[in-house]
Amino acid sequence: MKTTDLQVKGSLAETSHNRAVEFAEAFLTVDAIMICDVSGSMAERDVPCEGGVRSRFDECNEQLKRLQRRFPGRLAVVAFSSDVAFVPGGVLPFMGGGTELTEALEFVRPADGTGIKYIVASDGCPSDPEGCLRVAKSMSPIDAIYIGTDPEGKEFMEKLAKASGGKSVDVGVELLEDVVVKLLGDGK
Repeated sequence: MKTTDLQVKGSLAETSHNRAVEFAEAFLTVDAIMICDVSGSMAERDVPCEGGVRSRFDECNEQLKRLQRRFPGRLAVVAFSSDVAFVPGGVLPFMGGGTELTEALEFVRPADGTGIKYIVASDGCPSDPEGCLRVAKSMSPIDAIYIGTDPEGKEFMEKLAKASGGKSVDVGVELLEDVVVKLLGDGK
């Protein structure tokens, strides 16, 4: 398998390659960092789709691919579970494990104050809820997209957005693309 096989059209890696620029230069076009939950709970199969139902993770990955094609080079992708990973190729890895959102927020914190938006897509069940809220209070606004069916998860995502001055959206993952487009404005 070639490295380019693991890249989504419009991802930072693909955009950097196509523009023949260094990766750091390609990062200058980023409008938002998508912080995506790839923990074990994202394997839950409760997302309606054509032909049946698919997992939260699979649908989130599909929506993320469409977003990157729509906004080439404008979305950076970070995946988190028990570990945090920058995903320049734009294809989310399923990591399973826990939900270390606090570490993911600390990981993206160096971009704080640059005008880059933060968007967290999760089912809202972090390992350290209080730690997440403490970090969020010290950051630029974090927009939170709740994915799932757990009322406690939804409540946490609302608290996360409120703690940072961001917006909270409660939608099925099938609407992730539409929500991100609205959060980014008209995409220009």
